[in-house]
Amino acid sequence: MSILGVDIGGTFTDLVHIADNHIHIYKLLSTKADPSRAFLDGMNALAVPSEAVVAHGATVATNAVLEHKGARTGFITTKGFRDVLYIRRQTRPTLYRLSFPPRWTPVDRKNAHEVSERVEPDGQVL
Repeated sequence: MSILGVDIGGTFTDLVHIADNHIHIYKLLSTKADPSRAFLDGMNALAVPSEAVVAHGATVATNAVLEHKGARTGFITTKGFRDVLYIRRQTRPTLYRLSFPPRWTPVDRKNAHEVSERVEPDGQVL
């Protein structure tokens, strides 16, 4: 079995290939104009077979959300959990203070939408 893990970041693209009980690591500069180019170049450098299982993480996507760059972001969640991003953990430095300055959220509340569906661990809809 061949497994490839890849993380495309703003500066570097990191690949880890596990095959035949060996771990191969490869790091190269990311290609901002076309992030897939660094991914494919890394795959070729590691000689990853086309049937490899791929686990992909994209730090560049996470950074885009956190920096409010790129497309407007939406949030789809189970009915009753629309405000989970805005409520957060409710840690309060001053317990009895009634109002707090607004906090930054990754998604505007108007772009948060609920769906009426609950799913069991096996994927079955309740």
